[in-house]
Amino acid sequence: MEDTSTSLLNKDTARVSMELTDMGTQSHSPVVNTQTTNRTVDPNALISPTTVKKAAKPAATPVFVSYSVFTQSSKRVGLLWLGLRLAAVCCLFVSLFMRVFSKHYAGLLPSEACSTALGDGHWSPKFQWFPSSCAIAKYNPKQTATCLGAKESARVVAFGDSSMRAVFNALRLKLGAKKSDFANEADKKHQDLTSDVAGVHLQFLWDPFLNRTDVMDLVFGGADGPPKTSLVIFSAGSWFLRYGGPDQRAETDKFGEAVSAINNRINSAIEAQKPVSDVFFARLIPPFRESLLSNERKLVLKNSLRHDYNAKLFSLVKNGQYAATRKGELQLGKIGLHILTSTSDDMSLDGLHYIPQVDAIEVELLLNQICNGQQFSGLKMQGKTSCCVAYTGPRAGVWIIFLVTILFGPAVYYLHKKHSSFDPVGAVKLIYPTVQTSYAILILALTLISCRLVDRTHLFVKVNKEFNTAEFIIMNLIWIVPGFWSLRMGSDTTFLNREQTDEWKGWMQFAILVYHFTGGSKVIPIYSVIRVMVASYLFMTGFGHFTFFYKKGDFGLLRLARVLVRLNLLSIALSYTMETDTLFYYFGPLVSFWFLIVYAMMGIYSAGNANSSVLVGKLVFSGVLAYAFTHFEAVYGPFFKACEVFLGVRWNAKEAAFRLALDQWAVHFGMFCAWIMISIQSAEKSAVSGEASWVEHASMRLVAHWAAVKQWLLIASGLVLGVYAFVITFVPFGKETNNAYHPYMSLLVLGAFVVLRNATPDMRRTTSMLWRWIGGFSLETFILQYHVWMGIDTYGLVDLFGPGVAGGSYSGGGVVLRWFGVGVSSVLFLGLSQWMSDASGPLVEAVVVGALGKKPEARDIAMRLGVWIFIMVLWNYVFV
Repeated sequence: MEDTSTSLLNKDTARVSMELTDMGTQSHSPVVNTQTTNRTVDPNALISPTTVKKAAKPAATPVFVSYSVFTQSSKRVGLLWLGLRLAAVCCLFVSLFMRVFSKHYAGLLPSEACSTALGDGHWSPKFQWFPSSCAIAKYNPKQTATCLGAKESARVVAFGDSSMRAVFNALRLKLGAKKSDFANEADKKHQDLTSDVAGVHLQFLWDPFLNRTDVMDLVFGGADGPPKTSLVIFSAGSWFLRYGGPDQRAETDKFGEAVSAINNRINSAIEAQKPVSDVFFARLIPPFRESLLSNERKLVLKNSLRHDYNAKLFSLVKNGQYAATRKGELQLGKIGLHILTSTSDDMSLDGLHYIPQVDAIEVELLLNQICNGQQFSGLKMQGKTSCCVAYTGPRAGVWIIFLVTILFGPAVYYLHKKHSSFDPVGAVKLIYPTVQTSYAILILALTLISCRLVDRTHLFVKVNKEFNTAEFIIMNLIWIVPGFWSLRMGSDTTFLNREQTDEWKGWMQFAILVYHFTGGSKVIPIYSVIRVMVASYLFMTGFGHFTFFYKKGDFGLLRLARVLVRLNLLSIALSYTMETDTLFYYFGPLVSFWFLIVYAMMGIYSAGNANSSVLVGKLVFSGVLAYAFTHFEAVYGPFFKACEVFLGVRWNAKEAAFRLALDQWAVHFGMFCAWIMISIQSAEKSAVSGEASWVEHASMRLVAHWAAVKQWLLIASGLVLGVYAFVITFVPFGKETNNAYHPYMSLLVLGAFVVLRNATPDMRRTTSMLWRWIGGFSLETFILQYHVWMGIDTYGLVDLFGPGVAGGSYSGGGVVLRWFGVGVSSVLFLGLSQWMSDASGPLVEAVVVGALGKKPEARDIAMRLGVWIFIMVLWNYVFV
């Protein structure tokens, strides 16, 4: 007599795969629903008003009474969501109006926008500087050396006092030098210093009174001019204050005469067409922290006197208010003054000098000012910075895409509505879309244009990410609490049923969005958990597609094309309009690769899928081939080279192989789990017929001892998750170590989660409506986050109402406005993602089937896809 646990298992496994995959055009994909026709949706799932009218009454029972009251009207949720989107659109227009008339908008003050934008910001608790209206680039030693002319044997000269020496040392470190390289210079504070780092010759000349003739000769050179110099910067003033004498008015005049002499020699060199340097800066005197000064310094170093010296600099330098108009012209280094004025006492060493982190930031901003224009011009700025750069306009090909999509859709829609009797013939019929498709094309056009406006213009403020533990926790609570509040109990108690996997995709997508938004990748425990979530998507890919192919055996070209086009359509469209590449939006291509692995494994010799030994051999063989492709350049290199030659695409082969290898075994583990579930399902039938395979024999033993097996599985799963949480939290290791163990460690965590999530019938039939909702369009949210919710290709954040737009600071009301802007952008982002998801089905059908009818032949589909591929290849060679 079988026990209750066994009965429940048999009852659950009887429908294991039917609930995971809709039979027909729909696939159980980790990110997307490949269904290409509208489906009935639960009205509680936060859907649009038009969909709510068509949806049936919910059969599910909300867990919380308050949620039941909230969703008792099918129109309530839809109208609330519509109202939120309309309010967000209104706020967006207010933000744009404020931005256009803000002091930081590059279109109004192009000559001064760079230094103003860099110098207006705030310090983080970790002594990092964050501009309010742009995102700075973080220069590595190679980029720094390239900017300073390492390939041309250029030099950098700094002269002045001790504060200038501190900046000089920070520049040496930025180029890759180590502190130990100049540790013996501690007793050479008032001497000249020379270094050669990364191909750049660096000189510091001690001249606190700007009166050394030999220094001037070294800076300006002889009759033939100076050697190739990329940067000259000087700073002085504190010694005039400290040692110049009691008459500070006279000392200020002496300071002015010294600066005038330098400026005259600079102008003479420019007139002779022998500029001293590409860039020549006079650094303004930074503020003194008078409370930290020694008693002797307090008597002479006064900020009120410092202002007089800086005022003298402003009066002497022609371009004191603006950037230099001629190469090598003297200009004021105001960024240092701006950021140092905002420092606190704990950022100063002695009231006169600053901690090394502050000096490093001053060098970083200096590099952004002088290097961004040449280092990140045009397409090179993508994913790097929005400070001190000019966005290039769309290429001809991009304009064509915009014009065709924005005009073609509405034009056809108009023809359908006003001339319904129009019946296209011949070639026109092949490209003439339906009403639904024409509307979807318009949505695609608006989506692409929105991405371009947000992330390829200065119209929207993009700022650097700043990880903050409190913000990370709060943002996660914002989706976790409503998610639990919207729990409801349905009737489906099958293992990994469709509602459960939609929920799984949804809450993981929320977590990934917060992870990207907050810059959580710098925190190893967070990074490790997110890596497991990515593996979870791929696990579901293997589980769902294996189940479908094993049960249905549908390996037709129609299904293959629908899945691949659905996964990659938006990525391909964005790669052309945003001038990136398809692999940049890596998730679609990642899932596509593993789907093809499942398709090939199950489709080749599909007759052997019923034989357990053959299926095991196919699983192992496909795993070996996939491993070889993702780990050996000799295998994957020719493939990417062929894509470059025949398709005209230039993909980063090593980056692609790295991403594929990170979750090497997740898909095969998903296929294995699906096979076990299907084998359990057929275990009793095989026992009756006497034709059980060795796998089904093992399944029957599992069923016979299910009570004990289940108990040990739950205990082991809890231990696995507990040990995993302990290891990633308390055991120190870096990303490289995590990535090395992740392909294997993630399988244990995945298996443990699946077991615990499906432990009881009530747990299996309880799901969150909110998480299921976003799980329905998680592919679109993953892709559009690059250019809508975030900016600079996720390197920065879009800030609608922060200080860079609304003014103020990052405290008090400024914080409220900033987070209000985050809320507005979140609503717009989710609304656009859902809108695009609704349009994807008709677009996929238009690409794959078009006018071929309901049951197109494989040959016709192949010809149609061939035409699309030919068009893209031609486009790659002509416009890209």
